Amino acid sequence: MGVYISTLAAHASRAISTALTHVTNTIFPPLLRHAANHLNKFTFHVLGAICSFTPGMFTVPMLSLLGFTALGSGVAAVQTATVPGGGAFAVLQSAAMGGYGAVVVAGAARAGVVAAEVANTVIRAALG
Repeated sequence: MGVYISTLAAHASRAISTALTHVTNTIFPPLLRHAANHLNKFTFHVLGAICSFTPGMFTVPMLSLLGFTALGSGVAAVQTATVPGGGAFAVLQSAAMGGYGAVVVAGAARAGVVAAEVANTVIRAALG
């Protein structure tokens, strides 16, 4: 039984090694050439992918720049007693503090990425 498992592991190891060698030698070079030739487009696609998977990497700094922090509102001078619960101000502050607004803001960031990709595709198709 032990010999069978060792043989199976050796075959699996060779198959993985062969696959990785193939990917490294045939797929990566053209991908890297394309990325180098279209650096701006590649950069925005990578940033869009990162924003889709981890929107907090972008939304937390943006909220902080707007004055919404985890310690409370830096824009409290704008806030008055008339700020409605569930309004934009409340949602943004909640997002900065990791509350229910974080889901809303993350969804908006992801929707922004999708909208940018769709707009890019439509514009490229229109221009030929």
